[in-house]
Amino acid sequence: MLARKSHRLVASAVLAAAVACRIDHAPTSPVIVTADASLARPAPEPGRVSLTWFIPSAGEFGVRGDGLAAYTEANGDTRYKDQECVYAATMFIGGSGDAVMQNARPNYKAKNCGGVYPRKVVFTLYTADPVTGALTQSGASFANPAYLLVLAVHNAEHVMPVGGPWELHDAKADDGLRCGGLAFRPYREDGTPVGGDQLMVRRLAADTWEVQSQPNTVDASGNVVRHDKAWCADENTLYNVPVHYLIKSATALPPS
Repeated sequence: MLARKSHRLVASAVLAAAVACRIDHAPTSPVIVTADASLARPAPEPGRVSLTWFIPSAGEFGVRGDGLAAYTEANGDTRYKDQECVYAATMFIGGSGDAVMQNARPNYKAKNCGGVYPRKVVFTLYTADPVTGALTQSGASFANPAYLLVLAVHNAEHVMPVGGPWELHDAKADDGLRCGGLAFRPYREDGTPVGGDQLMVRRLAADTWEVQSQPNTVDASGNVVRHDKAWCADENTLYNVPVHYLIKSATALPPS
């Protein structure tokens, strides 16, 4: 496990409005949360709450749901609910505040899954045109059990206000195959720069958080600059990996 650095909130410059992933309007002035992107640290019970993750099943996203009919919502998103043919979907509110979705674990015996355990997540890596920002797929998409992580979403030290501003958080996606780990973070835990982009998080309700890639901007030369990069550990390469998650806790958390 990697040691956690203390969180600090720093005012961020207004992000220029452009094409954003799965939002109705461009976000305003994220607050930066600095944290190490590491594996989540479990907290003793009852310091955790069950979660349901909702992930798009289609579209130009780097992380997509498996789209199985039994777990697909009316809007087309795939549902990953704690203990619903998913090993764990949890937020460690009594400790790190990390939100986790882990499809599988050795020796875990899933029940009533109709042969679909372990559930999978579909990964697609992209490269971006340096002028237009248009995405080109890099290699074939692949489906694999995954470990998704967004750091420091909610705990005693950090409580996002309902309806408050966007924040930037370190995040990770273990694809279990091509990259091993995809890091949405600018630095490794040892301080080595890797150039990944943090994910944006805001709290929509007492039990709901929205997570997504940062929107595109336009530089002084008119080139579209994308801010959805993730560092692929096994290839030591940056790819564009746009994401959108909706995370709901089983119970409302204070302040509600």
